[in-house]
Amino acid sequence: MAEFLVSYDLEGDQSAERHARVASSFDRLGARRVLFSQWVMVGFTANHVFDSVADLFTRGDRLLVSPFSGYTAHNLRIGGFARARQGA
Repeated sequence: MAEFLVSYDLEGDQSAERHARVASSFDRLGARRVLFSQWVMVGFTANHVFDSVADLFTRGDRLLVSPFSGYTAHNLRIGGFARARQGA
């Protein structure tokens, strides 16, 4: 199953309401937030990920959809670097 890391920057309107609308949309798609403006999405193609969220963004915003797998994907699923560091 394909996994994607989706990152974005909002340039114009950076209000709490706009961030909440973006977060709500990612939640509805079943994405998991890993950082404030970074999400993991599973089970989509890159085009589907992009098409599903592109309408949330306006001119000047940035959107990056990047596939990942292996250790990075596993590390995010088990709780990220904090848990990995505790076991080190």
